[in-house]
Amino acid sequence: MADKTPGPDSSNLTQQTLRLAEQARRLHAVGDKLRTSADRHASGLSFLNVELDTGNVFAGIALSTNNSRKRSRNYERARQALESFRKHRSVVDLAPAELKEITAKLKELEGRLRELASRSGNAAEQKPER
Repeated sequence: MADKTPGPDSSNLTQQTLRLAEQARRLHAVGDKLRTSADRHASGLSFLNVELDTGNVFAGIALSTNNSRKRSRNYERARQALESFRKHRSVVDLAPAELKEITAKLKELEGRLRELASRSGNAAEQKPER
């Protein structure tokens, strides 16, 4: 009958297996954090783009109408989109290419809002706050 008690090699293998399993858990946790960070960046970048795109759409509608109530309502919505962008901008670290795209959209929105403000004659609205 064979002896079923583990020998010294079996104990050593068990300890090595436990160490490797712990290392694997740690590496998996690091991978999860990296994925989460990348997902957060992508979501943040998408949010900033949507806010600027939305603001530009509302500003475009306001510029294209002769109806003062519609112009005022859409100007306000565009301004709110700009405020939301500015509130959340600092949360996302942008790569140079991302920054270039965001800056172009931001300048477009700010220019449209200035144009709308100048049409309404309200000097306080002509320069959107930063």
